[in-house]
Amino acid sequence: MDLQQRAAIEAACQHLTSAYCHYIDRGEARRVVALFTEDAEWAAPEGVVKGHAALLDHFGTREDQRGRKSKHICTNFWLEDVSETEASGGVYLTLYRDDGDPERERARVNGPVLVGEYRDHYSLTGQWLANRQAIGSRLILCSINGEQLSLTAYIEPNGLTL
Repeated sequence: MDLQQRAAIEAACQHLTSAYCHYIDRGEARRVVALFTEDAEWAAPEGVVKGHAALLDHFGTREDQRGRKSKHICTNFWLEDVSETEASGGVYLTLYRDDGDPERERARVNGPVLVGEYRDHYSLTGQWLANRQAIGSRLILCSINGEQLSLTAYIEPNGLTL
């Protein structure tokens, strides 16, 4: 594989991550399903979701939460184990979120709810798509009565590891 091919693969995979975050933050979470293969897995603290039908149900529920405002800040995209049909990589993630009145103009944010990373696996199936996404974090930030706490954890594609 030459540098031009690798750059094209990297751009396609990075676009998938950007589109995923954009759709969720814009309240169009159902659209992320089109970014995944039919047999894709999505893993997060709330569980593992497998396949398009389950992804549509999960992200449909997220889209229906009209009062939830979020911003995914993703940096330091990397790609490794790249072949002409498969690649793995990820981005560092800072997630800001607020639940409130769906009609409000601005969200109230005291700080990020998660600082971590997305770990993704991509496949070429006519076009580049994600077939696995796991949200990983060694630092999960939470606030209880104004006090910030942290928990060391890493979410693997097959479950939670503390």
